[in-house]
Amino acid sequence: MSDRILVVDDEAAVLAICREFLQSRSYIVETASDAGKAMTLFEPGRFNLVITDINMPSISGVELARWIKEREPEIPVIILTGYGSYNLMHEALRGGVSDFIEKPFLLETLQRSVEKALEHREYMAERERLRIMRRLITSTERIAREVNESSLLQYLCECAATETRAQIISVMLPGGESGSGRLRIATIRGIPSEIEEAARQTEAELAQSVFETRAALRVEDINMETGLGARPRYSHYRTYSFMSIPLVIGSKAMGVLNLADKSDEKAFSRTDEEVAVILANHAAIALERVRLYDRLQLKIEETESMFYGVVQAISNAIDAKSPWTKGHSERVTIYAGMIGSALGLNERDMDTLTLAALLHDVGKIGTYDTLLDKPARLTDSEYEMVKLHPVKGENILKPIARLSHILPIIRHHHERYDGRGYPDGLSGQNIPFLARVLTVADTFDSMTSQRPYRDTPGRDKGISELHACAGTQFDPEIVEAFIRALRTQKTGVMDTV
Repeated sequence: MSDRILVVDDEAAVLAICREFLQSRSYIVETASDAGKAMTLFEPGRFNLVITDINMPSISGVELARWIKEREPEIPVIILTGYGSYNLMHEALRGGVSDFIEKPFLLETLQRSVEKALEHREYMAERERLRIMRRLITSTERIAREVNESSLLQYLCECAATETRAQIISVMLPGGESGSGRLRIATIRGIPSEIEEAARQTEAELAQSVFETRAALRVEDINMETGLGARPRYSHYRTYSFMSIPLVIGSKAMGVLNLADKSDEKAFSRTDEEVAVILANHAAIALERVRLYDRLQLKIEETESMFYGVVQAISNAIDAKSPWTKGHSERVTIYAGMIGSALGLNERDMDTLTLAALLHDVGKIGTYDTLLDKPARLTDSEYEMVKLHPVKGENILKPIARLSHILPIIRHHHERYDGRGYPDGLSGQNIPFLARVLTVADTFDSMTSQRPYRDTPGRDKGISELHACAGTQFDPEIVEAFIRALRTQKTGVMDTV
């Protein structure tokens, strides 16, 4: 695309020569005979270069250059001068003028100055783009890592404020489950409290249009936009420039980012818009991902709730096989949790221990009820049948992949620390740690609960037995932790035993 050049001079002959020469070099040229007409033609982003005479009626070239630089600091300005003092030139250079060309001038001199100014502009623009992109890479990486919608939107506002110097920012999202309803403000930053409600009500109209068309809108001065009309809310602000940028992913609009009131009181530039579009696009992708993640989490939670419900139902079914075992699995789960807390187990191990405690006796489903309810002690052969329940429990649960991690605990919760337990005669550290925890919890409840062949021994008797069997039947460290927990915590289950 050809560069656009604005030439300003009150001499018609100079305008004609510059226009004809520059057009012959494939530049697009517009001319103005005075600074006032130039101001009417000029708007940020429209021209790549301005060439102006220094001595013009009413407004000088230096004043025009200063006015232009306030609106678009990066645009190069070349001044044509037939005369000029050192002070005037120094003032112009301090104002950002790129070059001076003395009249009369050679067209080759004009060409070199124009080429040099445009090359420098391109170099500076590229350097600025790289600087912005380096910052944006960091910002968009952070946006991509957000997993919470509220935090994501707040950080988007923070990034937009940093990169565009906007002081008033809001993000609007569509209401309704389908995401196609009227926009509502999801997060807002920098709105003065005395006009916040008015802003919430009047900002929606333009944002809704941007959302529906999925086209960014940048306005330098809303009072100059006859198609939009003045908005009451802007009378409260220091500037009249604003941007509304759609959050778009593919062909789907996710919301709108609104920005107003630059801290330097200037209009938003095309670069500001490009930066805001990049941030909005990345935010749209992140927002879609966060919502997918939230929906996935909800499904996981629903599945987990259903899973634990099934586990609880199985546990209740096991305990319901006999009036003497009613509530046993629940109490063992409580005791195991007390031990785990006393030992400082992590959340994952605590969850594993809970599942194992609820299902540790699932193998008794395959044991005759007459044995479980027998009012006298079991014979040796009957006891051997009962001893099969840990292996039966392992086999029953083995097809369930979700429970594979508790199988060693189910199998070995009747092993003894001295190696005289069952089914495999493991000893000491060879017994899985959580199985050793479950052994203490399970045995304590069995020792302190009523059975058809004896009365309830009571809590103190149970603690005494734990002490006596530490190092033989039980891991001493686990016994110590459990007794400590029993003495410091209220379980809610021992008051009845």
